[in-house]
Amino acid sequence: MAQTEEMIIGESLEDAVLLAPKEKSLVLGSTGYTGIDAVEWDAEVLPNMVDYDVIIVDVRALDEKKLSAVSNEQLEAIRSQLIRLLHSEGRIIVLSDFKKIHKRPKQYPDQVGNYDWCPINIGIAIESGDSLEIKGNRFPIYIQHLQNWPYYFFVPKSCLTNQITGFFGSLNETRYFLPMSSFVENRYAKTIAGSVNIEVTRKQRKSNNFNSYDYYPDVPDLVTGEIVLLPLIEKLDHKEAVRLVLEDVIGRSLGYAPPSWVESIAVPHIAEIETEIKEKQNQIDVISGEIGKLEISRGFINNYRKLLFSSGFDLEEIVKRCFEELGGKVTAAKYGQEEYILEYGEVEYLIEVKGVGKSISLGHLRQLNDYICKYEEDMKKACKGILFGNSWRTLPPEERNTSEKPEFPENVITRAGQWNIALISSTKFFEAFCLFLNDKSKGAQMLQDIISTSGIVEFSFNQDNEGEYPR
Repeated sequence: MAQTEEMIIGESLEDAVLLAPKEKSLVLGSTGYTGIDAVEWDAEVLPNMVDYDVIIVDVRALDEKKLSAVSNEQLEAIRSQLIRLLHSEGRIIVLSDFKKIHKRPKQYPDQVGNYDWCPINIGIAIESGDSLEIKGNRFPIYIQHLQNWPYYFFVPKSCLTNQITGFFGSLNETRYFLPMSSFVENRYAKTIAGSVNIEVTRKQRKSNNFNSYDYYPDVPDLVTGEIVLLPLIEKLDHKEAVRLVLEDVIGRSLGYAPPSWVESIAVPHIAEIETEIKEKQNQIDVISGEIGKLEISRGFINNYRKLLFSSGFDLEEIVKRCFEELGGKVTAAKYGQEEYILEYGEVEYLIEVKGVGKSISLGHLRQLNDYICKYEEDMKKACKGILFGNSWRTLPPEERNTSEKPEFPENVITRAGQWNIALISSTKFFEAFCLFLNDKSKGAQMLQDIISTSGIVEFSFNQDNEGEYPR
C-alpha cells in the first residue's frame, strides 16, 4: 500500500533517508569507507565511473608520492570518464587542495598536476580569511567544520580543457558557458564553496530566400551535471573529510574511517582476494571497452537517420558526410552563399540543402539558381546545381510524397529540368544510402545518378529493392 503524507509525518530523519532513492557513490583517490565503492589514484584498473551518480574526489590523497607514481594516461582516462559522467548529469564533488605540480624531466609530459584529472581547469586564488556567509544548506555536516579558508574558487577564462571541447564540440562550432553558483562566500562575495555546470550551445544555420547565416540559440542544447567545489579544511584528516562529505551525500553516519596505517597491517588471504578482484576488474574493463566501441559505432550509424528528420546545420552536416562517404569531395562555399560545393570527377557542383515541414518550393530552387548564375558569371562556364530536399520532415517517410503532400511540386520539377538542377528526395536518398552501406561499390553509381540528372534523381539500384524500406 502506498504511504500517505500523514503516514510519513513523525518518522525519523534516518527512516526518511532510507525511503529516499539512493544515489550510487564512488570515492576517487582513497579507500577504506565501509559500504562505499572506492578506488586509489594509481589503481591498475579503474571502475566504470560513468555508472555512478556521484563521484567524491579526494584531491589531498593525490600528494607528491602519488603524483610521482600515477601516469598521465591514468589521469587522462579519469578525466574522460568524468566528462561522460557530467554529460549523463552525474555529480562530481571535489574535496579540494592547493594546486601542486610534480616535475618529471625524463617523461612526457615533463610535469603532472594534482588537478589534471578534472574535466575543467579550476581557478584557485591564494588568499586567506575567516569571513563566511552561508547561503543555503548544502553539505551542512562538512561545512559546520569550516572556520577559515586558505583560498577561493573562480572560473578562469581558460577553463575549457581539450577533452571537453573534443567531447562536446570545438570552439568554432560550440558556445560554452560555465556559471558558478556559490553556497559559501567570503565577505566580498568570492566563492569559498560552490558548484559549476557546463552549458553547451551548438551553432545552428538558418536560411531564408536571400541568404544563410549562423547563430547560437538562446536555450543551450544541454546542461551537464555539476562539479561541486568544497574548501580545504586543513585541521581535518583527508579521509575524515571524505567521511563527512559521504554523510552529507548518503544522509547517514558511516562511523570513523580507519587511519592510514591500518592498511599496512597484514591479514591472511587478503592478497589472494585482491589479486582475484583485479583479475575480475580487468575482465570488466575489457568488456566495457568493447561495449564502448560498439556504442560509438551504433551512434555513428544511427546519425544517418538525421537525413529524414533534421534541418539546418544538422542536416547540412549529415548530407556532407554522406557525399564524402560516397566518394565525393566536399568543400566550403566560395562562390556565393551556397551550402557547400561537391567536387567529383574534377567538376564542381553547387549544393543547397533544405529541411522543411512542407513541400520544397520554387523559392528554394530560385535561391540555388541565383548561386549558379553568379558562379557562371564569375567562372565563365556552366555549372550544375544539386538541391537536397528533406520535405515534410516531421512525417514518417511512408506518409510523404503523396498527391496531397508532394516532396517536389510540378512547378519545381519543371524548373529544375530547365535550370539543370538535380532534385534529391531525402527518403529516396536514405533508401539508396542504406543499400550503399551494405555494398560500398554502389557509391560511384549514386553520385553518377545525381550528377547526370536534371529534375528528380532516381537511384538506379533502388528499383530492385522497391517496397523494402530499410529499417
